[in-house]
Amino acid sequence: GEGERPAAVHLETLLRRQIDGVILDAANAAALEGGAPAGVNVVLVDQPSGRWPGVASDAFGAGRLAAEHLLGLGHRRLAFIG
Repeated sequence: GEGERPAAVHLETLLRRQIDGVILDAANAAALEGGAPAGVNVVLVDQPSGRWPGVASDAFGAGRLAAEHLLGLGHRRLAFIG
């Protein structure tokens, strides 16, 4: 939306703070077009890469855990918007 900063701007801000690494989801991996600066560790979520290590998320399992939690609290009418 209007006023949102692109992921690349957030990444530049973090790099100026001398971070050790970043974890990027698939949607924001494009922020590393030219690559990460030397010494910054990168892990990608849900995006295979020959350049950086990655992990796969389990959205189905997370949704199941959330639903079980809500059911355990007594809620019976659940909805998901995604």
